Amino acid sequence: MRSPVVVALLLAARLATADEVPRVDAEDDSPVMLSVGVGAAAAIIPLCIGGALTTTSNVIEHNAGIYVLQAGLALAPILSHLIAGEWKRAAVFGFLPTASVLAMIAVFYQAPRQLYDEDHVATRLELGGLVILSVFSAGAGLVDSLFAGDRRKERRIARSLTIAPWLGTQSMGLAFGGAL
Repeated sequence: MRSPVVVALLLAARLATADEVPRVDAEDDSPVMLSVGVGAAAAIIPLCIGGALTTTSNVIEHNAGIYVLQAGLALAPILSHLIAGEWKRAAVFGFLPTASVLAMIAVFYQAPRQLYDEDHVATRLELGGLVILSVFSAGAGLVDSLFAGDRRKERRIARSLTIAPWLGTQSMGLAFGGAL
């Protein structure tokens, strides 16, 4: 029973004698890791569920698995950028995966059973190409959202205004600096 108390006291003593106490930077409120984590989860979880559904022999479940897989890949960069507060980037990086989902719906609507016939290789190649496009474009969107914190800092610096008093031998005033 005493060991947690002793450990807490030793930790408090170590922090009190440390040269530099670890602090949370109050100015950096960007949820970059949260946004990337949610985006990755939005891609990986539907990828696993959709992959499991596509292994079934039922055509309806197989198609539903591909829809789930594609929808997760389309949502991943959108959610990641929205959580980071980057609305325009969410639209830009969510465009290709979403367009791929819509193209996949068109392929399934046009030829629902051709995907499973050995004679229709072109339709299966279209499907594979759309999945590859979704995977790489969603991955590019998630990688881009890793740099949201840097972009936020640059915007904060670019929008900052500095006002400083100055005093000379025969004059005084205020100096304005920064992006106006």
